[in-house]
Amino acid sequence: GGLGGTFMAAISQMIVEQPIRTNKKLGEHPRAVVGVGLAAGVVVAAVVVSPLLHIPRVVGEKKFSVASNASEELKAALATPAPHDFDFELTKPPAELVTPCTVSAISECYRREGGKLRVTIIGDSNAEMLIPALYELAGTHDITLSALTRSGCPWQRGLMWGAHDQRLIDNCRIAHRDWYDTMLPALKPDVVMLVNVTRDPGSRPDAFYDPEDGETVASATAKTLDLLETIAPKIVILEPLPVPNFDPTQCLRTAKTVGDCAFAPNSTPFPTERIYRGEAERRPSVFAVDYDGIACPFVSACVPVIDGTVVFRDNYHLSNEWLMGHRDEFWSLIATTGAFR
Repeated sequence: GGLGGTFMAAISQMIVEQPIRTNKKLGEHPRAVVGVGLAAGVVVAAVVVSPLLHIPRVVGEKKFSVASNASEELKAALATPAPHDFDFELTKPPAELVTPCTVSAISECYRREGGKLRVTIIGDSNAEMLIPALYELAGTHDITLSALTRSGCPWQRGLMWGAHDQRLIDNCRIAHRDWYDTMLPALKPDVVMLVNVTRDPGSRPDAFYDPEDGETVASATAKTLDLLETIAPKIVILEPLPVPNFDPTQCLRTAKTVGDCAFAPNSTPFPTERIYRGEAERRPSVFAVDYDGIACPFVSACVPVIDGTVVFRDNYHLSNEWLMGHRDEFWSLIATTGAFR
């Protein structure tokens, strides 16, 4: 089920969703885009999604079977002896780039200045992981980059992570107020990028949101996008990455082969991903981007070491070294939306 679901989702995304969302001509006719998108969605739902709805969305498992027709490249990657002495520090982003800025020093939110296009990334530690790669891309593509991030803090205003540490919740609540009331209007971005780790049920042991005032993920997402549309002309939402139920990088320390620490990607989209895609279909200025292919380029298996580079930092984050090495591929994905023109 995992491979088939992932493959069909990828085909649907590639053939139906992304071309409709990112087509320049269609962008001039948002009503037509919604109509075409909904029609295509009905067909895809009937042919592809319906048979998969009974499959629970769970975290990736270590124990999975590799298809007999898997590529020789994948088989070779899985059979590679697991490295036991890799430099874990290379998986971490530089502290100076990911340290959160404060409302009392908004100028410190800038990571690179002088570019014509103003881009602000907002979100949790998954947003922080992308800052070093975006810093390099900003220099290449004439971008002024700023960051509003807080570990464990969803980008949606009014949506909290039910963390065991009350300080995380308090800091997130303060961050939401500062980001949206003061800092973002001051930064005046042309494009806002939004990033969260998944917290859908079944994705992790502590995967629960703690909505405030009766907010749901859907309502908090919609209301925050309403607000963001009054501030920035374009909004790019990065969909959550696949997650395993173990730490693939720590697994390598004692594993025999890389394949012992690989995992199967999730078979169907998270509920949160469906919400994001629905908002992107409804709103001409919003684009949802699936970057699972950066994390799991083999599609049927997420492999923790590829060509000697550690891919994951832990269960929930990609390695900084991997992201830096694939930043041009990442740029191609987000630039295809047209949001950065």
